[in-house]
Amino acid sequence: MNVEVAPVTENLQKEQLSRAHLRTIASLAGLNLSLPDVDDDSIDVQVQASGSFHPSSPRLDIQLKSTTIETPVQPAGITWRMRRKNYDDLRRETSTPRILVLLLVPEYKEDWFGQSEEELTIRKAAYWLSLRGMPAVNQATITLMVPRTQLLTPEAIRKLMLDSQWSPES
Repeated sequence: MNVEVAPVTENLQKEQLSRAHLRTIASLAGLNLSLPDVDDDSIDVQVQASGSFHPSSPRLDIQLKSTTIETPVQPAGITWRMRRKNYDDLRRETSTPRILVLLLVPEYKEDWFGQSEEELTIRKAAYWLSLRGMPAVNQATITLMVPRTQLLTPEAIRKLMLDSQWSPES
């Protein structure tokens, strides 16, 4: 039996790499990830407290995106174009906070990671942005500026988790 396998697209590879990047950071922060069965609410990953992280068991919903360094990178941040549906899903008031995580990877696939007997490296970095409370827009897409100061690190995701106890009234 001859079975043809569809080629994996570069976008799917970026998606998987962004999940691996987030999983590594969350693991180092002592947090768990879960993947929703359906992504109809612009949420790709849910970060959850594990063990004795915090008594309130905070959660954080994340939409993952990945782009190459061809994307305009300025000293202040990285510009990212987003569809209005995703923008609206991420900016609305919810009981669980939502953020966008943007993984920036090198232009060429062979530079995305490195491996030796000493290390496994995923190249470039991920940045986060909360759209909570952003204004409504009428156009089909919106261009966002993801601050380069908001590097996603184990410490940053732990702080985001602790801050995730906000309520729609706050």
